[in-house]
Amino acid sequence: MVSPIVSTCLISFFNTRSGRFKWWDEFPMSLKEQLTDHGVDCHFFYKSRSPQSIFDKDEIRINPERSGDGSLGDEGWLFDNIWPIMEQYQQVIIHTHSYHPPFRFRKLINKHGSTFWVATEHRCPISTTSPLTRLYKVHLRRNHTLPDWYVGVSHATSESIRRRFGKSRVITIHNGIDLKNAAERKDWSKRKQSESLRYLFVNRLDKGKGVEVLIDAIPLILQRNRNFYLTIVGDGPYRNSVEKQLADCAASNIRFEGYRSDVEHFYSSHDVVLLPYTRPQGLSLISIEARSHGLPAIYTRMGGVTETRDKSNGIAMRDATPESLARAVEEIERSPTFAQLIDGCYDGLEYFGMNRMVREYAGFYLNLFHKGLSLK
Repeated sequence: MVSPIVSTCLISFFNTRSGRFKWWDEFPMSLKEQLTDHGVDCHFFYKSRSPQSIFDKDEIRINPERSGDGSLGDEGWLFDNIWPIMEQYQQVIIHTHSYHPPFRFRKLINKHGSTFWVATEHRCPISTTSPLTRLYKVHLRRNHTLPDWYVGVSHATSESIRRRFGKSRVITIHNGIDLKNAAERKDWSKRKQSESLRYLFVNRLDKGKGVEVLIDAIPLILQRNRNFYLTIVGDGPYRNSVEKQLADCAASNIRFEGYRSDVEHFYSSHDVVLLPYTRPQGLSLISIEARSHGLPAIYTRMGGVTETRDKSNGIAMRDATPESLARAVEEIERSPTFAQLIDGCYDGLEYFGMNRMVREYAGFYLNLFHKGLSLK
């Protein structure tokens, strides 16, 4: 067992409000429990706190929006609010989950002298970095301006970080979810053969998520299957366009629900989740959540989603186009092994549990604290 560490703390910045996503509260809460056992104090900053937050008001702090005076990116705000915390401890880890201006942040870190900056990257950008830009970023790293360590939420994300920043210190810690609410294995044998599959799209209605591909695929799918049953759950900049096109479609079995907080209800009442991504995703918690409810997926073979799905629990598309999505729907409708796809959702699912994720983050932090600046 690792001995307790004296005078150490973790300061984490989350790029959302507490209570907006249950997952974003449960993860730090569990992490805090583990680190406190080893003598590590934890300070969490959120944009704001909603009534749904699982934290008491005095357990978290507010990190203002990054625009205008008094923002996290403002040097004065950092020194007024973060430095008083840092100077109480011998060793500090600052962990960010979104972009922060490196020069202002590094000035604060260098003042302390024994602080690590860890940044988790949740995205998987597709743009290739030019040699000149890569050289510039390597220069920033050599001069200790960028984060000391990066955490990729998938191997795809970690590889993307290396492409953009050169030989960075990168580790992969796959995101996980709370599996306590995972559904029991579905018994497909009890389902009537005449019943149509029920498809679910749940995601942000934004660029890269594939909702536009799905909308364009609907007429093609209806030509082959007039009983096509689809529910779309989500909100975002494409919402007005999606609602208009669905109204024009006028299909009785296609429903639009907008934003819903009770997503688990939709997982339990549907059979297949649609993940027609047009851009690589960092991981795809939706894919994992759907697996925990026994939903096979139709997904695009790109980015981190391929680390959550394979042929045992889904059907992969090489490219996300309306034609390929329509073909995949037809394929899964005719699949004689659909029951096996359901079983495949549960096989190995425990790896994507939050307990494993928390253990890996805690172990990473403790290792940094114990080995100190030698790991910088």
